[in-house]
Amino acid sequence: MITFNRAFLVKSHMALAAFILPVALMFFITGALYTWGEKGSYDTETYKLQLRQPMQGNQSWLS
Repeated sequence: MITFNRAFLVKSHMALAAFILPVALMFFITGALYTWGEKGSYDTETYKLQLRQPMQGNQSWLS
């Protein structure tokens, strides 16, 4: 049988809680907003940009 000491259990519990609590809060908040009718939306716009010179094919030019 594997034995775990108290320090390991506390540290593992804290690590798991650090990841699970934010996710649980996100589900709670977004679920409540969805229930209240705030479903969200997005707008799309098209922009035309004028370039000073044509795009190059190599990556070093882009950076």
